[in-house]
Amino acid sequence: MVFTLLICADVCGHKLNCEVPFASPPSLTEMKQRADQVFYEESQQLSRQGRLTPQAAELLSTTVV
Repeated sequence: MVFTLLICADVCGHKLNCEVPFASPPSLTEMKQRADQVFYEESQQLSRQGRLTPQAAELLSTTVV
């Protein structure tokens, strides 16, 4: 059974909507870890595209997930 988590967030002024699939219903900890990972990766992509302010890019560079 596939469990899909629909999550959204404002990441440095950009609204992001994501679908995160799990093979089975995840624990709350697993959901949080996966959401953190997904939004961190999306933030990295925005940074590479030059779509973040210098302040947001600096904050991202010091964030550890």
